[in-house]
Amino acid sequence: TQALFHVTVKDTTPPDVTVSGNQKVEATGPNGAPATFTASALDIVDGPVSPVCIIGPDHTVHTGDVFPLGANLVTCSATDTHGNTGSNSFTITVEDTTPPEVTVPADKKVEATGPDGVSATFTASALDIVDGPLSPVCIIGPDHTVHSGDVFPLGANLVTCSATDKHGNTGSNAFTITVEDTTPPALTLPSDITGEATGPSGRAVTFSATANDIVSGNVAVSCTP
Repeated sequence: TQALFHVTVKDTTPPDVTVSGNQKVEATGPNGAPATFTASALDIVDGPVSPVCIIGPDHTVHTGDVFPLGANLVTCSATDTHGNTGSNSFTITVEDTTPPEVTVPADKKVEATGPDGVSATFTASALDIVDGPLSPVCIIGPDHTVHSGDVFPLGANLVTCSATDKHGNTGSNAFTITVEDTTPPALTLPSDITGEATGPSGRAVTFSATANDIVSGNVAVSCTP
């Protein structure tokens, strides 16, 4: 007596996909940042298999590609010759924690033109690696906003300029505008006076002398003799 039976060997085991872990990278420009990763797959029948990695619904990525800002879920899949597909995933998060670079002029000294100080001009700019050019806000004191061409008071005025990007990173830089008063008062004197002596000591002479300063206004005059 003889009997037969069939033994069917199937491959229903998907490849084992190995990926690198989650990682965070700093943005290097408005498009995000390049990131490197590893992905491999091993099938018990076919051996090593090359996985394909995607972000989003169908965007294929490779190690070294530029990833956009935010959390990018990378899914890597590999299919063996018998149609079994295995997958694994990890996240590449591109962050922007770099503050804008604020550029300000060097410290400068200006001469007062009046009791309130003087109008002073300056240039301040800011550049962010992600957002590009930004407009900084400049202040003196705790919270007094100033602009180029404003009148600055006498003394050393520390001007702090700050800029904040779309991700809340703030950069700042500072310079000093010193308003000086080195201009002397202008004297107003009478013309030369000639008079006849009224006695052995000469004579009494009356005159008027005044002085006006661009900062202090009218000031006292001392004449000798």
